[in-house]
Amino acid sequence: MRNRKAQSRRSYPSQRADALERFVRYNIPLSRTAHHMYAAARWLEMEKSVLCGRVVAGYGELAAAARIDEDSVKSSLLEMQEKGLMEVKIGSPIKKDAKATEFRRLDLAEIKARIPPDSDARKLAKALASRPFDFEGELKRPCWNAGHTGRVCSKHPNFQGLPPGRRVQGLMRNVGPDQMLVCADIKQAEPTVTKHILGFPLETDLYALLMEAAGVDRQKSKDMLNALAYSRNTLGFFSYWPERAQSDTKLRAYADHLHRYKQSLLKEARKSRTVTTLTGRRVAAEKGMRLHAGQPFNWKVQGTVADIINPVCLALLGLSKVVIPMHDAVYAVLPVSLGTEYVADLITERASEIGIAVKVQSEVKYSR
Repeated sequence: MRNRKAQSRRSYPSQRADALERFVRYNIPLSRTAHHMYAAARWLEMEKSVLCGRVVAGYGELAAAARIDEDSVKSSLLEMQEKGLMEVKIGSPIKKDAKATEFRRLDLAEIKARIPPDSDARKLAKALASRPFDFEGELKRPCWNAGHTGRVCSKHPNFQGLPPGRRVQGLMRNVGPDQMLVCADIKQAEPTVTKHILGFPLETDLYALLMEAAGVDRQKSKDMLNALAYSRNTLGFFSYWPERAQSDTKLRAYADHLHRYKQSLLKEARKSRTVTTLTGRRVAAEKGMRLHAGQPFNWKVQGTVADIINPVCLALLGLSKVVIPMHDAVYAVLPVSLGTEYVADLITERASEIGIAVKVQSEVKYSR
């Protein structure tokens, strides 16, 4: 037995394992217990002399190998799964009536593919931070940040919180001769992405249906549909809608579709602690976060909208001195020669690459 173990360790590709662990150490922040568990995984792999091979072990065995307490085993494995370092199946299979788990460390190529060196959101936030512009007669250098879903937002000032009219008027000082200020806005962005995800007919105007059935204005209809999509209990929330809205066959079918999909997505997200947008980008749950049905769906929808808007803004940086992302819209100062639908066409083209048909409305202002 000892000879077989010694032979396995001699044939284990130690140099490749060293390179893998150096990359993880210098590029991916981990907690102390996760670091211990990651190092212990190497020793468990060595018994089979296969780098990044499948390992099945009881919690006690894993705790002893990593020199951590048994209660920290699961959280350490899940942390590494969230960071894109491991594939993990918690509690399967069960060995000798004890808790057990199965995992496989991802190799270096897999980790680099899953964790790109920089995302579009971070690139955009970094680029915008170095581009001051005039707003309401003052030179502004906003603080731009990439949010959890990939949405890029500003502080000082918070453009997202300003009325649309004030945004436009405040930016007009940046518009010179032969230039225009373009605001290109995806119409019903989140309902469109939601319908695409659910396989619900895209031509269905949910806002109009709810406005008529519930007797509410457009903004209230938008608020009600967003709350339904991102609520903890879809059907429970739907039961508080006016009876006429609940009786509408299309709205009822939409709520049922939404409920089933959110429950399925939640089940997957609780296992993997991640959600994938329609572009394949991963949005990870924060460590220790308790998920409810609305959160993973919110990340998938809003993350997909960000995956449409951010590349468009990056493409505009070489053409415009002022580019402002606004969740489902883009403000940009551009040469008149590009045409009023230039930004709208970029957004439509980017969405079509993902497989989504969107409608974009453009508002254009010229210098006086």
